[in-house]
Amino acid sequence: MDAINSFRREHGLLHIAVCSRIADYQALGMKLRLRSAVEVQPLTKPQVQDYLDRVGEPLHGLRTAVQDDPVFWELLETPLMLWVAMLAYRNVPRVFAIGESLELRRHHLFAHFVEAMFLRRSGVQRYTPDQTMRWLSYLARTLTRKNQPLLYLENLDFDWMPTRVQQWLARAEIFLVCVAWAGLSIGIVSSLRYGLSVGLSGLLSGGLGILLRIMLAEGLTFGLCLGLIGNVFKIRPVEKAGFRIDPSFRLAAALRDGLSGGLAVGLILGLIAGLTLGLVAVKIVGMPDGLLGRLWIGMLGGLAIGAAGGMIYGLTKMFTSEAISETRATPNQGTRRSVKMAMIFGLIVGLCFGLGFMLVNGLSFGLTFGLIAAMFSGGLFALKHVTLRLGLWQSRSAPLHYLAFLNEAKQLLFLRQVGGGYIFMHRLLREYFASLR
Repeated sequence: MDAINSFRREHGLLHIAVCSRIADYQALGMKLRLRSAVEVQPLTKPQVQDYLDRVGEPLHGLRTAVQDDPVFWELLETPLMLWVAMLAYRNVPRVFAIGESLELRRHHLFAHFVEAMFLRRSGVQRYTPDQTMRWLSYLARTLTRKNQPLLYLENLDFDWMPTRVQQWLARAEIFLVCVAWAGLSIGIVSSLRYGLSVGLSGLLSGGLGILLRIMLAEGLTFGLCLGLIGNVFKIRPVEKAGFRIDPSFRLAAALRDGLSGGLAVGLILGLIAGLTLGLVAVKIVGMPDGLLGRLWIGMLGGLAIGAAGGMIYGLTKMFTSEAISETRATPNQGTRRSVKMAMIFGLIVGLCFGLGFMLVNGLSFGLTFGLIAAMFSGGLFALKHVTLRLGLWQSRSAPLHYLAFLNEAKQLLFLRQVGGGYIFMHRLLREYFASLR
């Protein structure tokens, strides 16, 4: 309300409409700086009876209930509840136990509504009613706990897992996936560089051991770094590219924020690289025999690699950004865009480094830093997103094909789509699903 009133003071002539539940508005004890207000009044009994009469015989039981049960009448004071009751008790007798509270009657009303929606659906359904109820219940409880009305698949995070143990297991899975990915991709690229430099004869004369240590050292270096970044930092989808030049964009601020974040990542990468290179790469040419000497050389090399990786991270942060959730037109659009941006920036950075170093070194360095750029510009988010989706499926908290389930729940009138997100048909319906165990 403070923000809205400040906006009104700065843009007094601009038309604006604000919607709120009256009880919540009155509880704040403040007033909006608006010229007038319209309060939606409860439906009157004649209005409800007239509507039910126009529908006719299918709602005969509901018309009788409105006439004979004053407590039940209180449930139908809003168009939403009248609509729910109409669907729940169409051609079905209305049965309530005598003496039930209003809240318990509302709970039973929504239970009949959900049952009626399952009965009216046609065609082959992918999910059973029990699965749908369980997953919608978990979704409703999570959205309520996080105070979020809308579900955007891009917003899945560790705290979506049911228990703390499963949250830590998801973090460990992301860590292991990053180590495995980097060990295979960057380790293979590094071994390619070494193999091309020494040739087949060099490998056969004792270079295979060095080759394996290089794969292990550099693969672990980048894998451990990516695993830490994925667990410590808030990884967002990368959806937009382009260097803004409008007056509101401040180049100095963008450089400062991007490079400071890049140097932080570079420092982490350098420390990890120093430890892994120093401990694993024992007999690489030019490294001292003593442990401290190897650690020192490994640390310097790691910091050099970290500085380059940090610069790449800073540049990707300068030239990419996250879209506002409300601007997404289709579900999970942010993840698809992140994968696309990772491929584009990985290719661009890989070509730049490849042309800069030329020939053998150019190929290996281009592939290495191209992979790093791909991870920083959306790849790491996509990797984390897939891992969390698998974790929710393994814990039976969500289906594997979440989007197909959400669309089926939309057809059942439990959810509705808002741009790229999903919201329960009404807050009361979400509260009903959240109350289920």
